[in-house]
Amino acid sequence: MEVVYNYLTSAKFKDKVENIIDAFRQMQDQVAEERRAFESRWKKREQLLEQVIKNTGGMYGDLGGMLGGKLEKVEYLELGSGL
Repeated sequence: MEVVYNYLTSAKFKDKVENIIDAFRQMQDQVAEERRAFESRWKKREQLLEQVIKNTGGMYGDLGGMLGGKLEKVEYLELGSGL
């Protein structure tokens, strides 16, 4: 029991624990950095998707107006589609 006590109260044990904590902190920092990078990418993609949907809806509306209601309905772009 004394051997365990001496080990747990030694500088060697303290250094090992601090090294483990340091490794966890580094991993945590890396995860946070990756999260920020991916969130930035996702935001850019989200904006592009919104732009595509908006422009597709606008084109669909223009064509519907030109064709006087003869354009086949695209449910996703119709009012009440859940968007």
